[in-house]
This record gives sequence, C-alpha cells and structure tokens, in this order.
Amino acid sequence: MCLSHSMSVLLTDFPSASPQLTALTSILEAAGIQVLMGPGQANSSEDRPNPSLIIRSVDGLRVDDQDQMFPDFPVNVPIIIAAQNFEAARIQEMLELGATDFITPPFTAESILPRV
Repeated sequence: MCLSHSMSVLLTDFPSASPQLTALTSILEAAGIQVLMGPGQANSSEDRPNPSLIIRSVDGLRVDDQDQMFPDFPVNVPIIIAAQNFEAARIQEMLELGATDFITPPFTAESILPRV
C-alpha cells in the first residue's frame, strides 16, 4: 500500500532502539511515507519541514496540560499518541488535551495505516 510520497510523519519521544520505533518506521516507509525523527531520536531531523502527522510516545510521560503534551509542535498537525501501557483514563485525558488518536503495540500495518 503506497499512500503519499509528500506525506511525512514525525516520530518522537520513543526510547532509543525500541522495537516500537523500529516497527513504526518500517510500516510507514513501506507505505511510501517519509519518516522524520524528533529531537532526542537517533537520526533526528534538525531542519525538518512541518510534518503531516506526529506520533508521540507517552510511556513514562506525566502530562498536566496541553503545553506539556504538545511542546513546540506545529499548530494544526494531528498528533497520535503511542502508549505501551494502556490506561483508559490516561488515554482519555490526553485525547481531551488535544491528541487526535492513540495506538498501542503491537504495531501492524493494518492498525497504523488507516489512522495515518
């Protein structure tokens, strides 16, 4: 499945060399989507264009307000949160703060690409 070569997805806040980061990168690149790495990721994209979508890992992240949830992210860019430890109340809180959707591992093309 090839979506769009002009589409780019920024992956950020994943632990380095995590299987989740590797899986997401493989799925997105196989679909023809440009993958950008956020600050703190290996191969981060310092001069990146505004992404079409952001996928942010929130495992271990404590978020109290929208500024903490989406610091310095481009305005009006959808943000999907990735959480290995699914807690319904926490996911709901992040959705209320402005996240567009959420995903949990294991990541598969069938579960990721419809959201992208």
